[in-house]
Amino acid sequence: MKADARRVVLQLLAREHGFPTRAFPDVADKAGLDDRDRALAREILAGTIRMQRALDATFTPFCKKKKMDPMVRWTLRMGVYQMLYLDRIPAHAAVDATLRAASPFIRHAKGFANAILRSVERAHSESPQEFFEKAWCRASKGPLDRISVEHSFPTFLVERWTQEVGSDICLQRLQALNGPAPMALRANILRSTAKQVQVELLECGVQAEKAESVNTLLLPASRDPRSLPGFVEGMWSVQDVTSQESAALAKPKAGERILDLCAAPGGKSFACFELSNGKAEIHACDLDAQRLKSLSPDADRLGHNIHTHEIDSDGSGVPNGEWDLILLDVPCSNTGVLGKRPEARWRFNKKSLMQSVENQRKIARTAFRLFTPGKTRILWSTCSLEPEENSEMAKFFTKEAKLELSEERLFEPTNRRAGGYAALLK
Repeated sequence: MKADARRVVLQLLAREHGFPTRAFPDVADKAGLDDRDRALAREILAGTIRMQRALDATFTPFCKKKKMDPMVRWTLRMGVYQMLYLDRIPAHAAVDATLRAASPFIRHAKGFANAILRSVERAHSESPQEFFEKAWCRASKGPLDRISVEHSFPTFLVERWTQEVGSDICLQRLQALNGPAPMALRANILRSTAKQVQVELLECGVQAEKAESVNTLLLPASRDPRSLPGFVEGMWSVQDVTSQESAALAKPKAGERILDLCAAPGGKSFACFELSNGKAEIHACDLDAQRLKSLSPDADRLGHNIHTHEIDSDGSGVPNGEWDLILLDVPCSNTGVLGKRPEARWRFNKKSLMQSVENQRKIARTAFRLFTPGKTRILWSTCSLEPEENSEMAKFFTKEAKLELSEERLFEPTNRRAGGYAALLK
């Protein structure tokens, strides 16, 4: 029996903890979803989580119940997302397919969910523009709150960005982080070129365009990368343009001894190995043994000689010796990648940001102990847009460890790349 893509999505949404989008690949594999259904399920899952605040605003006026079973709410969100944000799915088909998939989860409330979804369908079809305008206004308490509802972001974050970078850049961020992000393929320059990869993809009917980075191609993210030509042969790997340019800022060289202190899943280690022409000695360390375990098969596929080490939070387990370069691609708030990691936008608040900074300072102090003055460079990088995790951490290095800030870049998110930050310190 063919697996139901929408039921797979609801199974993931039913989990009370964790990151459904991170668990998606394994769950989709076990369900046996084909490429088409896999792409649909991925889009519905990420979109439903990402746009949940806006979705709630559209169907809440039709609900008389103040309390709602979580799975009923997720069913409504999923159905409305398809109706309002996926043009290729007819509204009636989205409702029918969603209710069939949700049957095991909402048996007691299937009629209720059907009535709400049909009401949304009717109201939207009569006057789409008026429908949205009323929904955003009813659910908001002021201009910034309205923008937050419409684009489905926490008001706290929108207020922060408006104050820090102004309303225009804030709006650009909201739009970029809600748009479809492409998949970036970094050609493994030890085995191929971007042109060779592009030709092989085209021969299989896959269109890819050159990115700003020299050895990078962009293509729609709906494809499972494992099914693309050149994956098994290690001709390329998936890595966002911002991540690539962050690694390039460190200027890794042949013969250098490089420590990647927060390595999993390995993107920065792999990029540095290739930038050194395969002649750097790279040690990839991480606290998470499970994620670190996935690094070795990718390194083998790419033909990269990467030494892996599971370490403790106090830094014990890091190999001895002096380092030419220490990579610190640290855990962060993820505000530069809220499109790819939609769960993170609903976990962001002042407390979580301060906790993130505290954890980052612990990692930084571990790096201080491994730093050799006059020899070691440190690359600090995040996928965050927050000054506390970026420029203020660079200042922390200059003050606490007496390092010099050599170069820094804040990458704004666009429809071609993620947001993030990188600083090179010496």
